[in-house]
Amino acid sequence: MTMSKWTFSLAVWLVIASVSFAGVTSFDDNWKFAQDDVSGAQNTGFDDAAWQTVHVPHDWIIALTPDKTHPGAQGSFPGGTAWYRKHFTMNPADNDKKVFVEFDGIMRRSTVYINGTELGTCSYGYTPLQFDLTPYINWNGNNVLAVRVNTGGGTRWYSGGGIYRHVYFKVLNKVHVDLWGTYITTPNVNASSAVVNVKTKVKNENTAAQICALKTTILDVDGAVVTSSESARSIAPGATYEFSQDMTVGSPKLWSTSTPSMYKAISEVSLDGKVVDTYETPFGIRTIDWDSEQGLLLNGRSIKIKGANLHHDMGILGAAFNARSWERRLAVLKSLGYNGIRTSHNSQAREFLDLCDRMGFLVFNEMLDKWVGDIYPNWAADWQRDISNVVLRDRNHPCVYLWSVGNETHRDDLAGYREFYTPMADWIHQHDYRKVTAGLGPTQVRAAPLQDIVSQNYAVAWFPIYRAADPNIILNPTETFTYYRDATMKNVNPWIDVISYPYVVSSYYWTGIEYLGESGWPSKGWNGAGVDISGFPKPVAYLSKAMWTTDPMVHVIVEDSRVATARAGGMWGWPNMGDHWTHPTMSEDPATTVKVYSNCESAELFINGVSQGIRYRMAFDDYIMVWKVNYAPGTIRAVGRIGGSAVCQFEVKTAGPANKIVLTPDRTIIRADGKDRMHVEVNVTDASGTLVPDAAHDLTFSVTGPAAVIATGNCDLRNDFRLPKVYQGKCLVVLQSTGAAGAISLTASAAGLAGGSMNVSAVSATAEAPYLFGADQAAAKAKITGRGLSIGSVTEAYDAEVVQGQVVNQNPAYGNVVGTGTPVDFVVSKGPAPRTENYYWIYEAEDASLSNCSKSSDGRWYGGTGFADFNGAEGTIEWTVNAPVDGNYHLSFRYAGDDTSDRPMRLSINGTTAVNSMSLSPSMRKLSPPGPGSYPSGYKIKDRNELWLTEQTVQTLKAGSNTIRLSTTGKGGANIDQLVVVRESPTTVPVTE
Repeated sequence: MTMSKWTFSLAVWLVIASVSFAGVTSFDDNWKFAQDDVSGAQNTGFDDAAWQTVHVPHDWIIALTPDKTHPGAQGSFPGGTAWYRKHFTMNPADNDKKVFVEFDGIMRRSTVYINGTELGTCSYGYTPLQFDLTPYINWNGNNVLAVRVNTGGGTRWYSGGGIYRHVYFKVLNKVHVDLWGTYITTPNVNASSAVVNVKTKVKNENTAAQICALKTTILDVDGAVVTSSESARSIAPGATYEFSQDMTVGSPKLWSTSTPSMYKAISEVSLDGKVVDTYETPFGIRTIDWDSEQGLLLNGRSIKIKGANLHHDMGILGAAFNARSWERRLAVLKSLGYNGIRTSHNSQAREFLDLCDRMGFLVFNEMLDKWVGDIYPNWAADWQRDISNVVLRDRNHPCVYLWSVGNETHRDDLAGYREFYTPMADWIHQHDYRKVTAGLGPTQVRAAPLQDIVSQNYAVAWFPIYRAADPNIILNPTETFTYYRDATMKNVNPWIDVISYPYVVSSYYWTGIEYLGESGWPSKGWNGAGVDISGFPKPVAYLSKAMWTTDPMVHVIVEDSRVATARAGGMWGWPNMGDHWTHPTMSEDPATTVKVYSNCESAELFINGVSQGIRYRMAFDDYIMVWKVNYAPGTIRAVGRIGGSAVCQFEVKTAGPANKIVLTPDRTIIRADGKDRMHVEVNVTDASGTLVPDAAHDLTFSVTGPAAVIATGNCDLRNDFRLPKVYQGKCLVVLQSTGAAGAISLTASAAGLAGGSMNVSAVSATAEAPYLFGADQAAAKAKITGRGLSIGSVTEAYDAEVVQGQVVNQNPAYGNVVGTGTPVDFVVSKGPAPRTENYYWIYEAEDASLSNCSKSSDGRWYGGTGFADFNGAEGTIEWTVNAPVDGNYHLSFRYAGDDTSDRPMRLSINGTTAVNSMSLSPSMRKLSPPGPGSYPSGYKIKDRNELWLTEQTVQTLKAGSNTIRLSTTGKGGANIDQLVVVRESPTTVPVTE
């Protein structure tokens, strides 16, 4: 496999990306709809007066009733056939122009008609389509655009049904920028300048040649002109010419996951000095490199992708795309530390990629699932249209870093795999610089050499196997479990393996958010995700947050089989756990397991004000701190510490009886446009405001003002999750603008509870909040006030991924759109969070004094340059540890072995026995190879990262020099890698073992 470095720059702008600006309008409103296979509905004179009026995007399936007789793949929802009809008239003055309609997606088997004439069909619901209406337009009367949709076949998960993405209507000059006709790259980027190449395809549909002038102007985020270029060309009748223009952007603001800076290219096509077409292309400037030793490089810096697999449905809202609802879901993932999305296993709406561009997600753009069967029945006839339409539509997005053309297909048929994969990959290589891959099944290793970057599912345990077979391989894991590292379910926290191997780029959890379908009755969906179907994080989600974020956080988890937990089974799930302290069945249980997820150096746990001791994160192999405690109702609190100082805490109390309803909107202002939304979290709490985790009340909602309740529901996928009913104390209600401005009031009531209410508003006069990523605080204030907006709160926060002084987030409460007079809030980064010295030390075993054992490097995943190997003999290893003060210290010994024998060792400190027989073994088990084939010759248990284990103890050290010795006890010694010494904070209560 040849690894080459390459650089490109791609793009998007707010809501609509890469579409003609002049002559393009939304065609979403006022369609007539019938859920029936009606004969003759394509004809202009058909009477649809009795049909329902709907606005698209529209999914009619989500309103139907699931039943066990319907496929579990579709969440047990039924399917069927439906028709859509759109009436419109034309301005006769435009009869010398071209008329097009663009559908971003119709689910699933569709036939499109204009005035009774069939325009085309498509059997793949994720393909964007454009049709030329010009020859069939009635310029002096009624026109009818009709669409027949059948949901037969479908995907392996809930797909929905109907015109479920946006529709655009285009009236263009016969000389215009072609569909998806711009392609922007940056062949040379450095800190002082970036060369931007803009290729623009201009089409002449006149009967005579035209001398066409093209002016391309690049604007920055504030709309200021950065640079421009002009060209002219005679274009033959019926021909398309591709202009190529190079421009230089000085001091470019690079797009990244933490500073997603955007630019915009404006293409103006002129004839005889008159502009006849204007086309906008948002883009970002950034570089992507692949390196076999460093993995993925974004703007020259190695980056690990903290990824989520996502399907296209939105739970209770179905599959009908809405930018605000997806923005909310993506914001939840961003808050948990995610920076990558895999569009499994199909392309998303183009506005979804717009969101990823401006929110800072890298996107693994997957276009197909299987290549044969009912899922994709016409590969030979359809693949080039379906692949090319997505690639040409999406290739200007900076978020897209890799293309995928399939998932777990042709597992055992290499020849068949090559027959399908190769032509698709070759076509993409001819039209874009990005690399190409496909998701491989765990045992599908023979197909790996065909891929530019190897993307494999559930193969964490086999990373060294792949690397041994190809020392230059780069791995882009596309599906991993949310909690467990492998199918044995013995090892926890899959992120550990990603950060352990520099050639491993990513971890994409299956999945980031629960989705409908791929389930068995009575369940309606897949619940093996850290975020539930309503968009609320589950307790397990905070493990990712602890691994992936830098703002100090701590989260308490009670792990017990008696805790009600909604999760997938087997290795896709996790142990029963909850993040509350209301457990009446435990009744003073002395063996309650409490775990803390945190990114702090240590945490101290308190129950009813009494310290349960401190734990140090790095002393645990999976970075999960653990206590065994006596359960007692009251308050449990964890305090996160860095350098001994408290920096954050998590506290929760035992809930009393359910008392009231609390409503919390995700923002307080929406746009009065008929489409904007507000998502309201509904909690049932006790009198003091503590969530009641077993509350299951039926709710009634009432709204006044210019908004409507369009959906309610919860995460109880085994029942009707769309009901206005609380499950595990929570419910979601979604409000949507009805188009007018004004005050909105929402109330909720339930039998036996005090009702809840909230007051919000819809505003017509809105201003787009400026994106100030990369600007300093003074510049941020100047830009805000310069737009007539007032300054809200300015918060300083630590963020290791941005340069000190940069604005890293702005106005999250209002979805980046604010009403006149609404203060704009933003956050200014203070740079990396501080770290205090003199709290822990790492001592390598190979640097210690060794007696009758030797330094070895016969293995993998040891620290330093080797480890101490006793080879089954008797001997000692001795370190000299300098302690800064008298006190208690955690001593953690990292060890492994090549058999299952017990290797107890004696621990002595300053000549005195501290632990007579420290057990170092039972987990050191031989494992048969979990992956394809067998381990390489000489492969040992110490070659497995997860089998390097840790034994810890708390001991007293004196200020100054201390001698710490491990001695064998007649059964030989384990392989010893490191001694980690962690100082307890003098302000905390010593840990009780």
